[in-house]
Amino acid sequence: MDDDINIIIIGFRESGKTCFMEKYTKNIFPENVSATMVSNYFFKIHEKEGKYYRIRFWDCVGGDFYFHLVKIFAKKAQGCVIMSDATVLKSREE
Repeated sequence: MDDDINIIIIGFRESGKTCFMEKYTKNIFPENVSATMVSNYFFKIHEKEGKYYRIRFWDCVGGDFYFHLVKIFAKKAQGCVIMSDATVLKSREE
């Protein structure tokens, strides 16, 4: 790998973060997913102009109670994806 890129995935609990990452990195959509306890790790290899990049995704647990854990992952991240559920108003307010 030429470079690693770290991305954190944050958002309201049960907003579909883990399902989204399963689909994006493995091209599967799981029927039943357990709640994330602290974080899940996913990665995808991306090639651009002959260079290979490993994009590492840290799917972080949702909810204010765990915000201190998210800050640990955020320190090493180069990017962030914020997810919400359009059908749940509260997921956009947090």
